[in-house]
Amino acid sequence: MRETSHLDFLLKAVFIISLSLSFVLWSVPILSSSYGMWLVLQKNSNVHMNPADLENYNNRIIEFFKTGSNLEFLNANESSHMNDVGYIVNNSNAIAGISLAMLMFSAYFLTDRKDFIIKSTKIASAVVFSVILLIAVFAYLDFQTAFLLFHKISFVNNFSFPSDSFLKTLYPDGFFLELGMVYLLSVMIPSLIVAVIFFKLK
Repeated sequence: MRETSHLDFLLKAVFIISLSLSFVLWSVPILSSSYGMWLVLQKNSNVHMNPADLENYNNRIIEFFKTGSNLEFLNANESSHMNDVGYIVNNSNAIAGISLAMLMFSAYFLTDRKDFIIKSTKIASAVVFSVILLIAVFAYLDFQTAFLLFHKISFVNNFSFPSDSFLKTLYPDGFFLELGMVYLLSVMIPSLIVAVIFFKLK
């Protein structure tokens, strides 16, 4: 009986954690490989470079995320930073896939726990939406501080580059402001929709 209770608790914990992570990370594999969207954001950020060259650089960075290929057009500090970015992107992609698999796995074994699934989905989706909304408001009101905090938490001391550096020329602050907002919306909208749907369920 005790082993069954422990297993039930574990399945419930896995469901809640994997659901929350799925909300937060599902869009990372898409956003980290959408060079077409990057081109739009670069245009909005007034990146003055030949579109064909921009597309080539974007594709090479996406390929770097996938294979670790050489980025010889960047200097040593920029390359070091991109190694850190690639590490975060690839680990986020892996966690997103694992979370989705674990969510389906735990949900399968909790099909007879309808009340738990409804209640935990309500709470998880509402909490994720609320937290991301607060982050989005903060980032919108003070992007520079939010951007700096994110980099201090995520990277070592190789994230500050002069405005005329090639990496900054390719991806200025305006690019990351818009990309960040796209990401935050990609979390907020699905979590809000799921919260509304499940709060209507009995």
